[in-house]
Amino acid sequence: MLKESDGSVEAEEVLADLTIYFPFIPAESLFATVVEWGRYAELVDHDTVAGRVPLLGWESAAEVRSD
Repeated sequence: MLKESDGSVEAEEVLADLTIYFPFIPAESLFATVVEWGRYAELVDHDTVAGRVPLLGWESAAEVRSD
């Protein structure tokens, strides 16, 4: 998902993938849990205004990979 992006993805794309991979778990509930734990671990955030889920630290990881 993130390979072709700027370090963030559309929240709707994440919800669609969750629905596909976990069909018996309500996607909205699972998404909220993923965002909560992602924020706690400082890995992801959820920009509700833009409707995007950015991967935190993406820029610094990209710099390390390019070196």
